[in-house]
Amino acid sequence: MILNILIASAAALMWGGVYFLFYRRYRAGSRRFAERSIEAQAAAVAWSEEHLAELVRQHPTSPAALRVYTARALNDRSWPEALRRAEAYLDAAPRDEHAWVLIVRALRAMKQETEAEAMLAKALRRLPKSPELLQMRAHAARGRQDWPQALATLEKLRRSHPDRHEGYTEGVDMLLRAGEPEAARALLAETLRRFPDRPEALACAARLAERLDTPEEALRQWDSAIARCGQTWWLYTGKATFLGRQGRHDAEVALLREAKSYFPTAGEIAAALEKALGDKPAA
Repeated sequence: MILNILIASAAALMWGGVYFLFYRRYRAGSRRFAERSIEAQAAAVAWSEEHLAELVRQHPTSPAALRVYTARALNDRSWPEALRRAEAYLDAAPRDEHAWVLIVRALRAMKQETEAEAMLAKALRRLPKSPELLQMRAHAARGRQDWPQALATLEKLRRSHPDRHEGYTEGVDMLLRAGEPEAARALLAETLRRFPDRPEALACAARLAERLDTPEEALRQWDSAIARCGQTWWLYTGKATFLGRQGRHDAEVALLREAKSYFPTAGEIAAALEKALGDKPAA
C-alpha cells in the first residue's frame, strides 16, 4: 500500500514538473510572439505619435512598444518627455539593455552628464556584457579622450561578442586615435578575416589608409568596398568625402551624382551632393 502511494506521488510530481516546464515554455513563447507582433505594429504605424501612444496604452508594459515610443520623443527632441518615457520603459523592463541606453541618451540630451554617467555605470553593473551599453561606454570615453578606457571597453566587447563587428571596427579607429597605428593595422587584419563581407569592415580599411596618409591605398580600398557592397549607400558618401579632401571635386560630384541615380530617396546623398556643388571651386 505504502509502495503504491509512493509510486503515485512520484508520478504526480513527475507529471507536475513536466506540466510546469511546458507551461513556462508556452508562456515564454507567447510573450515572444506578442512582442514580435507589437514590434510589427510599431513599424507599421510609421512613427505616428497618436498611433504609438495608443499602442502603449494597449500594452503599457511591452518593451517593444515603450522602446519605439521613447525613441520617437528623442527623435522629436522632446527631451523631458523622452526622459519620462525612458523612465517608464526602464521600470517595465529593467533587464532590457535598450531601456538603459535610451535613458542615458535622454539624460545626455538634457545636459545631465553626471546623471548620465552614473546611470551608465549602474546599467553596466546590472548588464556587464551588454553590447549596446559597452559601445556607449566606449563612445563616452572617446568623447573624453580617455583612450585606455575606450580600448579596454572595446576589448571586452570583442571578448563577449566576437560576432559583432563594432568591437573590431571601432577598435581600429580608437587605436589610431590613441596613437597606436601598428596595433590598428593588426586589429584591422583580424577584422577583415572575421568580417570579410561587412561594409563596415571594408570601410574601416579605407579609413585606416586615409588616416595613415596613403591616398592611393585609400582609394583602392574604397573602390573595393563599393565593388563588393555597392548596395550600401554610405560607402559612396564615404569615398566622396575622401575625394573632396583630396581636392578632386569633379570626381566627388560625379560619384555623388552616380550614387543619387542608384539611391534616389537617400536624403544624405542629396545633401552631400548639394554641399559638394556649393564647395566646388569656380573654373
